[in-house]
Amino acid sequence: MAIGSVFDARVKAELSSRLGLDQCSFELLFEEQVQEHRDEALRLGNVVYDKYVEYGGLADLEIELCGADEVQLVGKSERIVEGEGRRDGMIKSGSVKCLGYPDLSYVLNGVTVIVDWKVNGIMSAASPCKGYVKSVREKKGRVVTGIHKEVQLANGWDIALGMDWINPDWGRQLTMYHWLLGGSVGSQAKVAIDQITQRGGAYCVSRYRSRIYTEWQQQLFYDLLSADALASAGQWFGPESQDKAAGISRLYELLG
Repeated sequence: MAIGSVFDARVKAELSSRLGLDQCSFELLFEEQVQEHRDEALRLGNVVYDKYVEYGGLADLEIELCGADEVQLVGKSERIVEGEGRRDGMIKSGSVKCLGYPDLSYVLNGVTVIVDWKVNGIMSAASPCKGYVKSVREKKGRVVTGIHKEVQLANGWDIALGMDWINPDWGRQLTMYHWLLGGSVGSQAKVAIDQITQRGGAYCVSRYRSRIYTEWQQQLFYDLLSADALASAGQWFGPESQDKAAGISRLYELLG
């Protein structure tokens, strides 16, 4: 996690400088975000950042942001979200409190786009998730670029796959960010992930540009209302199976 925090600080500071935003500096973000194993985190975080730059991730993102009306790199937010959840023909109405803030957000043509970075497998091993619109990786001593076989591109964005299909945990997190930034339950949500992975010393930078669709948002909101009700009633694990309980526990973490 500390490695990802160093990477996050490097990218935000560089974007702030390149785009003339004056929103943050590396020194301040490093002091705020990295509390443990600083020397090793700094070394490895810089390696990740250098690979992100080398493989074009930062340049691609900078081009994406150049046309934006508004770019926000730092902040915290809290919001009570009211809405209606739906799952398997069941309907629940209510409200949940959302906390947090995405790594980056921007507004383009009146639509808020949420961007998050994922750094995985640096101390172990990880492969990119499916559904990438662009992936740059080392393979047999060469750097190769690819696109996932199920992606359908339109203006750089996938129009076939929802973020819930790409990675359900990402989908949950980015949906919460969408609501935090003012989106209503079920409203249009454009979301983006840049993922950096490592396996066997070979790095991969993968780009995901997708959406979170109405049905997924309504199902998540239904589950959050259910988790909140269980917790409030002191029936956290109640009659639920262990798998179901683990899923509800993850949802409860999203509620802060």
